[in-house]
Amino acid sequence: MSRNKLIVLLFLALLCRSAFGQAEPAQGTVILKKLMNFSKFSESGDWQISAELTKDLKRALLSRGFAVSDYEGEHNIAGKLVIEGKVTDFGVDQQEYDSMPLLNYKIYKARLKVELSLLGPATGWATEVRSEYEESSKKLRSFLPGPDESELLNDEIVDFETRGQVKWGTPEFRKSVAGIVDEKVVNDLSAQIYTIVKSRPNK
Repeated sequence: MSRNKLIVLLFLALLCRSAFGQAEPAQGTVILKKLMNFSKFSESGDWQISAELTKDLKRALLSRGFAVSDYEGEHNIAGKLVIEGKVTDFGVDQQEYDSMPLLNYKIYKARLKVELSLLGPATGWATEVRSEYEESSKKLRSFLPGPDESELLNDEIVDFETRGQVKWGTPEFRKSVAGIVDEKVVNDLSAQIYTIVKSRPNK
């Protein structure tokens, strides 16, 4: 192979590496610490809300162009935005009211509140972001034709004994009142973080 051809191949390889392997993430890299559960909700089985909400927030940040790394100690936070926070409220419950024979109203409710601290790189700026949302679903239940899919899902998640049958993050979970508040809050938090980072282009 001639020297000129070798130079061309090396140049093309460097271009490919830059385009596909070394490109900087659109919004930079953030370090996301696992959220702490300060709510009264008792974690169990597949409903480990601190871990699950951390994963959901990570996915939301990735969708907005951030590269997200897990916290591995102080050695990996230099020059990066660090996000830490806590779940201050989470719950699912139901209320039932008799209307007439074979008919009743059932109200499903879910609520979620998350507070985050953003610690900026280098210049040491810091700010707080919060988001909370409550979802309720009121259904008129009758003996016939019986509950629909969303009602059955909500029946399962409000009952501690059957909650584990609806895995966190699955399409079924997303249709429940818990899944709705989860999506609303993590999307709102990621939008707030995006806005804050964009307003500090040189930080």
